[in-house]
Amino acid sequence: MGNNNNGHKRTPFAHQMEAFDALNKTFPVRVSGYKGSLLVLPTAGGKTFTATNWICRLILHHNIKVLWLAQSSYLLDQATKSFIQESSNILHTRKTLNIRTVSSNTSHANSGSIELSDDIVIVTTQTAISDALNETTGFKGERQTFKLRQWIENCAESELFVVLDEAHHAPAYGCRTLLTEIRKIIDNIYILGLTATPTHNDQRIRGWLDKIFDRGICYQADINDLYKNNVLARPKYINKPTGRDMDVDDKLYDRIVTQHKDLPENIIEILANDSARNNYIVSDYINNKMEYGKTLIFADRWVQCEYIVEKLRENGVRADCVYSMSSGKKVPSIDGVGRRDNKQNELALKEFRAGNLDVLVNVKMLTEGVDVPDIKTVMITRNTTSGILFTQMIGRALRGKKAGGGEDKDTANIVLFVDNWKRLLPFANISDTTGDSEDVPKVKRGVPPLEWVSILLVKRACKDIEFIGKENLPCKYYMPIGWYETEYVVSIENDDGEEMLTASDSNMVYETNNGSFKRLMDFLIEYDLPEFFASERISSEKIIGDIIPQINNIFNFEEDDVDGNLKRSIINITRHIAQNGTIPEFIPFEIRDQYDIDRLPEKHAMLNSPQRMAQLRSDYEDSRLLWSKLYKKLEMFIQAYNDAEWRKYCNSEPEPISEEEIIEDNRRSTEDYRLALLSRDNKKCRCCGRELGKGIKLEIDHIVPVKMGGQTTLENLQILCKTCNMEKGVQLISFLNNKTQVVEPMSFKLIRSNSSESVECSVTRIINFFYRANAVCSIRYNQRSSGRYYSKWLIQLHEGNPINWLQLQAYRKDLLKYIQDELGWRHVYDIEIATI
Repeated sequence: MGNNNNGHKRTPFAHQMEAFDALNKTFPVRVSGYKGSLLVLPTAGGKTFTATNWICRLILHHNIKVLWLAQSSYLLDQATKSFIQESSNILHTRKTLNIRTVSSNTSHANSGSIELSDDIVIVTTQTAISDALNETTGFKGERQTFKLRQWIENCAESELFVVLDEAHHAPAYGCRTLLTEIRKIIDNIYILGLTATPTHNDQRIRGWLDKIFDRGICYQADINDLYKNNVLARPKYINKPTGRDMDVDDKLYDRIVTQHKDLPENIIEILANDSARNNYIVSDYINNKMEYGKTLIFADRWVQCEYIVEKLRENGVRADCVYSMSSGKKVPSIDGVGRRDNKQNELALKEFRAGNLDVLVNVKMLTEGVDVPDIKTVMITRNTTSGILFTQMIGRALRGKKAGGGEDKDTANIVLFVDNWKRLLPFANISDTTGDSEDVPKVKRGVPPLEWVSILLVKRACKDIEFIGKENLPCKYYMPIGWYETEYVVSIENDDGEEMLTASDSNMVYETNNGSFKRLMDFLIEYDLPEFFASERISSEKIIGDIIPQINNIFNFEEDDVDGNLKRSIINITRHIAQNGTIPEFIPFEIRDQYDIDRLPEKHAMLNSPQRMAQLRSDYEDSRLLWSKLYKKLEMFIQAYNDAEWRKYCNSEPEPISEEEIIEDNRRSTEDYRLALLSRDNKKCRCCGRELGKGIKLEIDHIVPVKMGGQTTLENLQILCKTCNMEKGVQLISFLNNKTQVVEPMSFKLIRSNSSESVECSVTRIINFFYRANAVCSIRYNQRSSGRYYSKWLIQLHEGNPINWLQLQAYRKDLLKYIQDELGWRHVYDIEIATI
C-alpha cells in the first residue's frame, strides 16, 4: 500500500501517552540485542491503537520490519485496520508500506504469498508456528523452508520487532517454541506482548512469562483510573434466560468439550430462526428501552436480523440492520434476498452514528471496523465458546464519556441471552478472578466448579440417571473433596479461520478416586511425556489412545468415574502437565461438609411437616447460602432432602453377609430374599459367572425394573455383578433363562473387561448380552501352548440359541479381535461355536 493518510487522526488518552513514554524507555531504537516486555491495558483500553501508533512513529520510521502475531482472524483484521489508519504517522522517510495479513481464512493472504520485501507480516500464531518451525524436502532432496521462515531468516543480519497479541498465550508450548526459535535466528530482536491479564497463578507458567518478557511490564494502566477519568464505562452484566431447552447429544458435547469448537451451524440456525426466542429478545429491549439506550445487537443470520428489525419497528423503535452474507457460506442469495450492498450498510451505520437509530442489528460486523463509541448496550443473542469473540463483542460498549460515549454514559449494559442447555458446556463467561468488584471481570472459557457439583446433585435428585448400586450412598459420595484447576492452550479451526483458545477446567475429585488421581500425577511427571503431547493441535483421541493403556492399573474406571467425566479429566490433566510441566493446582471444596444434605434431617427433626417445608424454603432462598446454586429449583432441593430423610430413618443399608462377602441390595429387598437368592444363584453373577468373594460385590437386580411395575419377588430378581448390572441398566433381560427370547440377532457390543476378572467372565458377558439370556454353557480354552484349546477356543451354547448368529463373519471377527487385543490372548486365531 502507499503511505496512506485517510484523514483519520485519533488523539491518544493520557494513559496511552504514558504508555508511549514507557515504550520509548524500554525499547530504544535501534534494536540491539534482546528485550521483551508487556504492555497491559484492559479490554477497550486501546492496546492495538497504542501499539500500532507507536510502532509507526518509532519502528517503521527506521525501516525495521514488524512481525505481528495474533490468536484469531478477528484480531488480525483489527491490527491490519489500525496499521492502515496509523500509517500517516510514519515520518516522511518512505513512500510505501507493504502490509501482508496471513491466515487460513479465505479473506486473508496465504503464507505462500509472503515476500521478502514485506514490511509488516500480520499472521495467526498457529500459522506462524507451522511455517516457522517446520520444513520440507525439495525435488532433489534438498532442505526447503516455508516463506515465513525465509522472511524471518532474511532479518537475521538486521533487526526485527515482534508483537504478540493476547500475550498470556506466550507460555503455551507452540508459542514459546516459536519465540525461542526466532531468537536463535535473529540477534537483534524486541518482543512486545499485549495483554489484559499479565499474571498467572502457576509458578512455572509465570516463569515462562518472565523469561520471554525479561523486562517485565513496561506499562500497566489502572482500570480504576480509566473508570474515574471516564475513558471506560463500567460494565453491567445482565443474564436473560430465554427458556429455550436445548438438547446436547454426545456428538455436540464432544465437539464443544473435547474438540473445543463453537456451536455448529445447524444449532446456530435453529436458534436464529426461533421466532419465540427472537420475540423475547425484542420484548426485552422494548421493556428496558430507557435503560438500554443506544443498542447494538449481535445476531447470527440475516433472516434473524430482518425479523428483529421488523418487530422493533412495529413497536415504534427506530431500527436497522447490517450484514453482508447469507445465513451460511454455502447458502446463495436469491434475487438479492439475504444480502445488502455496501451502500445500504454504510447508510445504516451513518444513521446509527448520528443518533437517528435506536438499535442496530448485525451479523459478523466485528471485522468491519465499526466504531460507535456512544453505544450504551450490547445484546449478545447466544452463547459462544470463543473468549476472543466474546471479548470483542463486549468491548463495543465500553467506551466512556471522554472516549465519545456521551455525557450520560457511566455504565455499559452487556445483555446475555442464555438458553437452557441439557448438559454443561464450557461457554465463554465472565469470571471475577480477583473478587474485587472494581476490576473488570476476566472472560473465561469453562464451567465454574460449583456448576459441576450442582449437576450431579441435581441429576441424582431428579433421578435423571441410574445410580445402580449407589442409591443409598450418602450425599457426600456425590460431592467432590476438591478439584484440579487445569489450564492449557488448544488450536482450533472454524469457518472464520484459526483461533487459539485457553481452556480452563475444574476437574472434580471424589473420596473414591482421590488416591488414583494422585498416582496419575506421579505417573505423568515420571513418565516424561513425549514432546508432541504439548502441541496445541494434538487431538483428545490421540491423548486418550496413548495414555489409557498406560494407566489401566491406576484407575478402576467403574468405581472411579463418579460423575462420568473421568476420561475428560485425564485428558485435561495430561494436556496441562505436558504444556506446563507442573501438576495442576488442587482446590479443596472447603464448604463440602456445610452443604451435606444428609445433615439436614437431624437438624430439622423437631419441626413438624409445615414448619420443615417453610424452613427448607427459607434455606433455599437465603442469598447467603448456596443451596440455590447447588440445586437449580426448589423442588429439586426438597426431593434431595426427602431422599436424605429416607436414608436416615429407613435404614436401607443392607447388612453384610460376612466380613469377607458382601452383597448389596439395590432395591431394598428383605433379608429373606437376599439369602434365598444367594442360595439359588450359587453366589454367582447370573450373567458372567463371577463369584462372590473378597473385593467382588454382587447386586440384586429387578429383571423388570420397579419403575416399570416390576415386583420384588424371587421370580423377578437375579444376582448380577456390578459390571453386568450397570450394563443391563433398565433393560428387560432375564439371565434366569438359558434360551434367548429374541427372534433375530441384536447389535453386537464389545463390553470393556474388568482387569480383575477372568477372560471367561469377560467373553461370557458379551455373548450373554448379545443373546439377552444366559446362553453360554461353557468356554473351553487353555493357557498352555500344548493344550487342546490353546489356539482355537470352543464356545458352547445352551440348546435353542442359534449359533449362526454368533458365526456371522463381522461378529465373529470382532469377538476374536477383542480376545486378542483387549484380553491379550494374541495366540488365539480361531473360535468354534457349538451347542450342547
